[in-house]
Amino acid sequence: MIPDIKELNFPSYATLSQATASLNDMGEPVITTQIEIDGSIKPDFSFDWQIEFMGEKYIHPIHTPQALKDNSSICSKIDLTFQNWVVYELKRNYFVQLATVNAGTAIPDKYITPLGLSVTDFVTAFQEVLNYYYKGAINIQLNPDIEYSNDKAFMNISYSYLWDVLKEFYNVYGIRWYIKGYTIYIGYPAPEISHIFEY
Repeated sequence: MIPDIKELNFPSYATLSQATASLNDMGEPVITTQIEIDGSIKPDFSFDWQIEFMGEKYIHPIHTPQALKDNSSICSKIDLTFQNWVVYELKRNYFVQLATVNAGTAIPDKYITPLGLSVTDFVTAFQEVLNYYYKGAINIQLNPDIEYSNDKAFMNISYSYLWDVLKEFYNVYGIRWYIKGYTIYIGYPAPEISHIFEY
């Protein structure tokens, strides 16, 4: 067990022995770890091993990681990279233009479309797509203390993942963003990190 990291769904025979968190600005946060298990046990990754760090969930989606066994210990060592759950989800689904049917239900309409939107309209459209996929589990929030231009900027969408659209947002609008918990914060000052976490 490592302070500040909560092990979720870990089997009793696994021990988190080393962890390094890389929290990249407007990028993908990952935690690389080393797990020790008894050398005679074949680990079962169907548990969906997860960890929680600073209130955020990190998952390990690979069920056949590489392992190392040497003569220095009776334990096997497994290197696992845990991915931020929100980023992982944003990499799985396409940004889509939604259409509304008569019953008021949103359905996917276009995966290829040029978007010409103001910042406020873009955030609204992005939230609608998040609602479609995640039903409120992931949200986007625009800083209300800033006055944004109503000028439209254009972004070409062609089977683009949500993560790729979010990364392109800064290039198109020049406005910073970061992810904290289950929310994407747009236009807020970048959070300060006092140190690089390593144990």
